[in-house]
Amino acid sequence: MNQIRRRVRPGAGAAGYGRGAVRQIKRAIKAVIGFTLLAIGVVLIVTPGPGWLVILSGLAVLAAEFLWARRLLDRLKTSADRVVGALRPGGDAS
Repeated sequence: MNQIRRRVRPGAGAAGYGRGAVRQIKRAIKAVIGFTLLAIGVVLIVTPGPGWLVILSGLAVLAAEFLWARRLLDRLKTSADRVVGALRPGGDAS
């Protein structure tokens, strides 16, 4: 009996799922939620509703997992700061 040993990865549960599988499932769930929010936001741009807010929320969810979404979100934040600065009394347009 001692000769037959089964190797168990650290963190492997009873069902055989390791930490990597759980991490991939969480990443997939975040991707589905993020892309769903993006799609709803695009629809809300042409219909009455907070389209840009929903799009930014979707990008925030996606930015937790994807570098391209983080970069796009940072660019949109920079642009929004520039617009808000230009709209403030005495603001600079640059």
